[in-house]
Amino acid sequence: IMNILFGVFIIFTFFLLFISGILKSLSFDYFTFNTYEILNKKISKPIINISSIIFIFLELFIPLVSLLNFTIKKWQIILVAFSYLFTLLILLTAIYMGNKNKSCGCFGKNFKNNINWYKVIENLLFFLFLCTSLFFKVTTNYITLIIAAFLIFIYFISKYKRSF
Repeated sequence: IMNILFGVFIIFTFFLLFISGILKSLSFDYFTFNTYEILNKKISKPIINISSIIFIFLELFIPLVSLLNFTIKKWQIILVAFSYLFTLLILLTAIYMGNKNKSCGCFGKNFKNNINWYKVIENLLFFLFLCTSLFFKVTTNYITLIIAAFLIFIYFISKYKRSF
């Protein structure tokens, strides 16, 4: 049963990452400028642009390859875990710099997602679950895919309501 639960969670996470990548790419200028602002302009804009392109590419590429092949490999989970760790570090840095409650741009400009301790805990939990899932053989099938798709729908409906 743990294999199935982790399968649902991993597919949910990959869906979330893919949607995040799409929404960031649709509002790329907003995302990069927002990142530049929340880091108090301490990192140059060209470096943020390049790292944003790489980050968005990974957010799109890894889940797409995984979901199309219907297999999830450990290296994919590790890369996704590192993307959550990177995001977690950016969030903590932004809070440390006094940018709490500003929009993080995590889902582009259409979904308001503020930098706060809730977001830090959410990313930390994603990171920990991804690391824990490395110890299980993750099972993916149509049922886990359907359950994860339903959960992602619920997740974004709740985000959409909070955006207004």
